[in-house]
Order: sequence, then C-alpha cells, then structure tokens
Amino acid sequence: MYIKSINFNILLTILYTISWITRVQSFWEFAVTTDEEIKFYSHDWTQIRSAAHQFHDLAGISFDEVKDVVYFSDKENKLANIFSLKIYEDDNFNYRIKELVKKQLDEQIEGLVFDPTTSVLYWSDTILKQIHKWDLSKKDNKGPEVWKTFATEVPRGVSVDFCRQTIYWTNKDRNSPGIQFSGVNETEHHTLISDGLKSPLAIVVDPFEEKIFWTDYVFGSSYKIESANLDGSNRVTHIYEPDKHPVGLAIDSENIYFADAMDKEIIQVNRKTNEKKVVAKLGSHVPRGIIIKNNFAQRDHVTPKCERALKIVKEKIAQEKLENAEILSDYCLNNGKELNDEGNKRCECPLGFSGTRCEVNICKNFCVNGGTCVSFKNGSAHCENCDLGFKGDRCEIDICKNKCLNGGVCDLRDDNPICSCSLGYYGDRCEQKRTKWDIVCIELCQDSEMDDELKPICQRCSVSDMSTSIPTHLLETNDSLLPEAQSQQCIDSAYNRSLVFTSLSVMGSLLLLSLIIYTIYKINKPTRPRVKKTYVVQRNIQGNAAQGRAPSTEQCEIIIENCCNMNICETPCFDPKVLQQNCDSPISISCKEDKKQLLDNMEGELY
Repeated sequence: MYIKSINFNILLTILYTISWITRVQSFWEFAVTTDEEIKFYSHDWTQIRSAAHQFHDLAGISFDEVKDVVYFSDKENKLANIFSLKIYEDDNFNYRIKELVKKQLDEQIEGLVFDPTTSVLYWSDTILKQIHKWDLSKKDNKGPEVWKTFATEVPRGVSVDFCRQTIYWTNKDRNSPGIQFSGVNETEHHTLISDGLKSPLAIVVDPFEEKIFWTDYVFGSSYKIESANLDGSNRVTHIYEPDKHPVGLAIDSENIYFADAMDKEIIQVNRKTNEKKVVAKLGSHVPRGIIIKNNFAQRDHVTPKCERALKIVKEKIAQEKLENAEILSDYCLNNGKELNDEGNKRCECPLGFSGTRCEVNICKNFCVNGGTCVSFKNGSAHCENCDLGFKGDRCEIDICKNKCLNGGVCDLRDDNPICSCSLGYYGDRCEQKRTKWDIVCIELCQDSEMDDELKPICQRCSVSDMSTSIPTHLLETNDSLLPEAQSQQCIDSAYNRSLVFTSLSVMGSLLLLSLIIYTIYKINKPTRPRVKKTYVVQRNIQGNAAQGRAPSTEQCEIIIENCCNMNICETPCFDPKVLQQNCDSPISISCKEDKKQLLDNMEGELY
C-alpha cells in the first residue's frame, strides 16, 4: 500500500512537471475581453487569435488552470450571463463555448474569479448588489447560490486569496466607496480601505506576495492604481494620472497590467519602478477585463499557507491529466486524428466534422435548395452554388419571395430579381399605380398595326416621356413594349377629345331639357279670358205717351280686346254717360285720361 502511494506521488510529480514545462511554453499568455470578442496574446503581447465573436458586451473574465477553461460574462445576452470557453491548443485554434449561468433577472455581471483549490466560481452583480458563487466540482449541479447580499454597497471587481480562502471586492458606491473582504465561510464582511477612494473598479490579489492591487477611477478623467498589504497597511500609489479609465487589472511577479477603456489599450506598469508603457492597442474594440494564464507556474518561493494551496492545485492538474491519459484506438471517428495534449485526450477532426470525437458532420442537412456545403477550419460551414433564385448561408432565402407587388411576376436576370408588372402598375416592385390615361394610351398605341388615324397621335409619344412610367428593363428587353413606351403623349389627345365630347354632351342635354320644360309650361298655362264689359246707357229718347210707351233703354257690350288700341272714342258703341263729352271739345279730358277711367271702372269685374 505504501509502495502504491509512493508510485502515485511520483506519477503525479512527473505529470505535473510535464504539464508545467508545457504550460510555460503555452502559445497564449494573456486574454482580454473587449466589447465584441476575446483577444488572446502571447507572452510578448503579440495577438494570436480571437474568439467569442457572437457576443456584443463582454465584461468579466477568469481562468481555470486545471481544466484549461476560460469563464467570461456578457451583459447583453438575453439567455445567459456567464459562459465557459474550452480552448484546444492546436494549429486550428478550435474552441467550444457553453452557457454556464442562465439569465434570471436584470443581472449585470462585472467581476469574475475562479478559486483553483475549491473549484468555486465567484462573480459580482452590480444591479442586484450581490456576490454569487457556484461550486463547479459538484456533480449534482444544483447551480449558483447567493454568497453575499448588500443593502447599499455596489460590488464591482472581485478576487480571491485561495491560500487563505478570503474574497476581496471593490465597493463602487459613491457614498461609501471602499475595499472590502470576507472569509469564504463567514457571514459578515469588513471594510479594509475607504479613505481617499472615489470609485474603485478592478481588484486582484497576489496571494504569494500577500498584496492586493486595485484601480480607482477619480471623477474628472483621472485614475489611480494602488496596492496594500492584505491587512490594509503599507498602502502605495503606483500611478496617479489624468485621461485614463482603467477597468481591468492583472498582475504577475514583475508587472501590473490594466485595460484602459478611454484610449482602448493595455498598459504595463513595473511594480518596483512604476515605469509604464503601452503593450497592446485594441483599435476600435473597448477592453473590459484581463487575465494572465501562467500565474502559478511563475512562482518559485511561496509562504507555507500558499505552499499547501499550491500543492492542492498541482495535484488537481496532475489528476486531471491522469484521468485523460487512457487512449482508445477507436476514440476519434470519421478519420479524426487522436492527440494527447498535456494529458488531455482529444481529436483533431478533418474538414467537415466537429465534436469531441469528430462525430458531428457539420454539412449534414445544412444546405437546402441545391446548395453545396463547404466547411472551414474553424468548424463552421457555408453553402455555395445555390439554385437559381436562392441565397444565404444555407441557400434558404428565396430572393423572389414578396419581391413583386400588385400581381407582378418575378423573373431572374443575371441572378437579380426583375418584376414584370400587371396592367396598371409599374416600378421596380410594381408598387406604383398608373393613371387611367396611361392605360388608355397604352391600349390605343401599343399595337404596331394600329389604324392610320391613330398613328399621328401615337407618333407624338416618345421613349423619354415614358421612361418614368415603364420599367427600363422592359424597354430594353421587349421590343413589343416600345409602342407602349411611345404612347405617353397620346394622353393629351385622348384627354382633349374626351373632354370636348363630354362638354358638348352636357350642353346639348341641358338645352334639350330646357326646351322640354318650356314646352310643358306653355301647354299647361291657362289662357287669358276675354274681357267683356257691359254698359247700360240711357239715350235721350222719350216714349210716346199717347201711344202708352215708356222711354226706351239700350244696352251695349264692349269687348276690350276688340278696341283698336283701346281707343274708346272709335268703338262702334255709344259711350257711357260719363264719357259723352266730345273728345274734340277743348274742355273735355284727354282721350288718354278716358282710357284710364274706363279701365279703372272695370277693376274687380274682369273675372
């Protein structure tokens, strides 16, 4: 039993030594989260690769050196807050991203840190004012839990002293900013530093040197980078300058590295001399967080507490390699090449396949509508040679779908959709409607064998006049539509002719209607009655008394209409007594006055 234990320890030592040598020669040393991707750099800050391009608001980042997994947060993703990224260090830089922590409320994850001794992931939430933790070593996968909840403090950056099992974080609350800490198993928390702080953001612990480092953003575009002992003593200001916005922080045994969101660059500061220099410029990408991969392997002399913690980490690394040391001949499928990278068994898949064992054919059922699948080295696929009328990464887009409106028919010409419009519409999508005069002109003039009387009218139309009404491609490709294009000027003639015809029709109808009304009026109007007036007059004829006769009385009817110009003096009857005067007599009233008196005496007796 004792021999087996010794052999196991020797094996662990050998495996760790191999992994240590490999890690020192690792192809990436630094990782930086930006707003849209994660950038990986070598030890001399040469950018090697980038990953996680599908995200748009990355923030915190941490690293598990045991399993070679990067943990990062994204504030914009609607489904999850924290993700894991497993990198396979080969020529193809294959990696796999998984959702780790699902989104529940309106969380905003800013700080992330991984404890390698306990495999617990901690993160800060500035919206809910909480610090969460998740033990990733447990197989029950109960999920994360709330570690601390604050009333007024706003936790932002978070770091772990894994040698002493203590968590440190920055409180960026404007009313009470400070550096706070708590043991992983304690319920209470304590404020370590509060004097002279404005808005502390990032924080990192050096457990080997027993130091903490933090950035403080002083309002007015000034910033500070400070350090102190784990108990808050020996506080040192390394940098205090304007025009920077330090949001991410990392350290090694010699330098401090911070991400400047204002100038979009990474700055290195020597821990002893405070000499600084720009080591990386990120162009248009805004940096957020920064980590160093080989932090453990760079330490030679550590304190007793850290020696025990570091031994635990080394054993975990060696055990992880030992569990992956078994090699199966048929492990990799589809002609995949089996690799043993630092004790990790994995497969290098040929083009067109992915997965842990190359079991996934990325082109299977990927292309539709006749597309040919083409795979790339990064494990993605694309479709080429789509059927005519289709496009897209999977040939899934019908370029004619919903292209033409109002009954138009879509045709393809040089892979471009062209609309043939129905009568009455025009435009690139048949979206514009013709006027009724357009249609009349087209109907009259589009026939090449039109009547001779229409030719002079249609010859007035020109192609330039019709270019705004008939699609250009129809004019160029269909000669039968040329008369239609030339018929634009027919509109004026057709319009004038119709207007004259309509006006004459209306006027004739009005005259005929007036004549009918006048005729009906004349027929139904009552005739004027003949005006008769009977006057009874007494002549001076005496009766014969001897003969026994009374004086005679004579009557005379005067029909006014029979009077010549109403001249009563010329009537065949004798005049009334009142008019017996001689018209020629100088004392008589004028004949005109006689006429008036005669008519006045007849008023009221005409009918």
